[in-house]
Amino acid sequence: MTSFKDARNLLLESYNDGIIDDDEFILLYEGNFSKNPAFPYEDCKRFDSDAMDDTECKAEFRFTKGEILRLAEALDIPGTFLCHQS
Repeated sequence: MTSFKDARNLLLESYNDGIIDDDEFILLYEGNFSKNPAFPYEDCKRFDSDAMDDTECKAEFRFTKGEILRLAEALDIPGTFLCHQS
């Protein structure tokens, strides 16, 4: 599947080569942006709640570590789960 970035790059190349005119370029370029910002997850460090103290945990999540564990148990949230990243 082509990403929005790939589509924009292809549009730039098409415009530079004279394949599409100004109006087509503007219309297509503006329409090929994702509403979601790009967050490069590869650059983020792995989340480790054990490395956080209760103050930081409360500031980030509005709950202390103990409260989060109780919430997870009450909501029956598994200890680990895998998400598909594409």
